Amino acid sequence: NRTVATTWIKPTQHGQAPKPRCSHASTIIDNKLYINGGWGGGDRFFGDTHIFQVGKYYSTRVYFQLIIY
Repeated sequence: NRTVATTWIKPTQHGQAPKPRCSHASTIIDNKLYINGGWGGGDRFFGDTHIFQVGKYYSTRVYFQLIIY
């Protein structure tokens, strides 16, 4: 039998980190974690999107512009 040990770490975050939230959508594509929306408690609902670069510990908020023709 093989034993695997894991340890949680809290890396130093760079860039604009998202505010704490739950009930958000997230996915990882090409070592980038995309976080969208969520609930921050009470009447705080988020409609923002953040991209976290896994391995670089860098987070960026993404701004979208809706254009309707």
